[in-house]
Amino acid sequence: MAAAVASVLLLGLLPLFFTFLIVAAAKHGEDPGEAERQLLDNYPLALCLDGSPAIYYIRQGQGSGRNRFHIYFEGGGFCTDDKDCLHRAGTYYGSSGGDDPSINFDHPFFAGAKKDSPLMWNWNHIMVRYCDGAYFSGHRDEAVKVKGSQIYYRGEHITSAVIDDLTKRYNFGNATDVIFSGCSAGGIRVFAHLNALAKMVAPTARVSGFPDSGFYLDRQIFTPLKHFVVDPNGQNATSLLDPHCVHDYPGQAEKCLLGSVAGYYLTVPIFAWQSQYDTDQRSCEMTQECADSRKCVQAYGDDLAQTLHTVLSNRTAGHGY
Repeated sequence: MAAAVASVLLLGLLPLFFTFLIVAAAKHGEDPGEAERQLLDNYPLALCLDGSPAIYYIRQGQGSGRNRFHIYFEGGGFCTDDKDCLHRAGTYYGSSGGDDPSINFDHPFFAGAKKDSPLMWNWNHIMVRYCDGAYFSGHRDEAVKVKGSQIYYRGEHITSAVIDDLTKRYNFGNATDVIFSGCSAGGIRVFAHLNALAKMVAPTARVSGFPDSGFYLDRQIFTPLKHFVVDPNGQNATSLLDPHCVHDYPGQAEKCLLGSVAGYYLTVPIFAWQSQYDTDQRSCEMTQECADSRKCVQAYGDDLAQTLHTVLSNRTAGHGY
């Protein structure tokens, strides 16, 4: 861990990451104002599972933060087959139909008071709604018919639409600093797609990733469930994965969605915020027998901590955790 932190220091990026340590521990400060909804209805391919337009919420930056962007990807699992995606399409995680025109960013990641987040309080803060069920990366241009209904696998189009819209509306093309973050499924997307996301940013900008609770191990009990996400006959979500990783795991591209695998291919600095005993991982990466055993859970946590250290101990890239 010390080596990883030292490497971040050498690249001068620790202040960006340390901001999150401040924010996560901070009490909520004064209300910085509501975040406004941006409906991506000018992008006909950027659709949620149910066909409703994708959206994001933004609280605009001020002063020195006008050209600095924090883009947060919402979490919420994934769907494992067409029927599961059809069910999901009728929920919050598959539709934008019930979203309010504005929301309060009351999550500490978006702290808007200088005393709570002295380095990022006045940045542009964006929350991208998760409604595609495949880590914002599904890619099927034609609608998929399931039980007489049509659903859409358009996560990659959502990603590109968000970036394009931010560029047109909020000067994202002149960004000087960009942090891509997310929790759970959003954190998984940061690990899996950070290299690709960084290429969507101006080459002069400083870019880093901050996944929260997105580092999963490769476990036979869970990893194969993600195959539908990358299957060409499923969500076909491979184009944002690191191509070297996909090449190294022929027929098993789902492994490249795992931080414990994708992390080895990252060339963009990342700072992982990860519990050693994450509740979701205890429910999906362990048998019930293991989850009920303190010794088994301890062994899993030790494995996760060691793997995280091994994967992110790349001094050249400047990772940390």
